[in-house]
Amino acid sequence: MTERIFISKSATEVSALKNVLHSKGIEILPHSFLTFSSSKISINDSFEVVFFGSPRAVHYFDDQKKIPTSVKIACIGPATGDFIRKLGYNVDFEGAGPIDLVGKEFKAWCGKQKVLFPHSNISIKTISSLFEPAQKLEIETYKTTINACGIEPCTTYVFTSPSNVTGFFMRNKLPKNIRTIAWGSSTEKALLNRGIHVDKTLHQPSLDNLKACLLSK
Repeated sequence: MTERIFISKSATEVSALKNVLHSKGIEILPHSFLTFSSSKISINDSFEVVFFGSPRAVHYFDDQKKIPTSVKIACIGPATGDFIRKLGYNVDFEGAGPIDLVGKEFKAWCGKQKVLFPHSNISIKTISSLFEPAQKLEIETYKTTINACGIEPCTTYVFTSPSNVTGFFMRNKLPKNIRTIAWGSSTEKALLNRGIHVDKTLHQPSLDNLKACLLSK
């Protein structure tokens, strides 16, 4: 079989990666099983820190409410931090490394400050679950809908979120003797919970790190 890499992202998100792999004779098959829509935001309490778990959470929150200048801004990692800064905001806490480590470091950094967590309707709430109810506000900022679809057989499968793992296995099975790559530890856990062997986990997930991983064989 020709080397073909599936990634659970839309084609527009991976166009540069697709060009690089194509120059190496590698085919890439991008497809996201997810669609997104805005949820109406209502915040009925004050908070001192807002924590964003993804660029998408930033987009849907800022589109309705803007980020108050009076609060500190925290985020899961560099990709989300870069997105926040492009909107003209400063980032006070930016995680690095596996999500479990980021959660512990963020909780220690927060101290007793009250935190707002904007999230999806199907968020697994890995970071916010570390906080007591009195110290956090959780709001649904956007809805995620999972759409099943059949995928052609590939030699490598890159899963980019737990929700995309769910979407894939609604209509697909993994062929034998393939390579699996998990985009972050939450995605790794979603695969392991299904009994799927994970060959590589990107604890600093980015397209650049994925490219290095794919071309390092």
